[in-house]
Amino acid sequence: MQLHLQRTDINSFAYLDKRKNLLCYADIARKEKKTGVLCRVIVHPEHRRRGVGKAFCRDLLVWAKQYGNYSRIHLNTFGHNKAALACYTALGFKTVSVETKCRRVNGELQDLVVMAANL
Repeated sequence: MQLHLQRTDINSFAYLDKRKNLLCYADIARKEKKTGVLCRVIVHPEHRRRGVGKAFCRDLLVWAKQYGNYSRIHLNTFGHNKAALACYTALGFKTVSVETKCRRVNGELQDLVVMAANL
């Protein structure tokens, strides 16, 4: 993780609670000059389905536009992750492509949904 955080093409973000416990974590990696990739979005299981993840991602998109100088953000999520798909769609992401049964999760092949949003 320390090597990961030293990369110059990645900005890492976190939401902490009042006790400084981790609520959310994500990275934005620079793909091209004006295009970034939102990745490793993690919301603590106790805080899922409460709007925390959506607020966190919304703040990341504001940062990406205002400070990161991005005009487009991509992300990948699993097709079976309906909560993530709904969250990203509500934030303005559109499905670009679906890579059918390309990732193995718990022994089963899953679809990967590639999404993008213009900022």
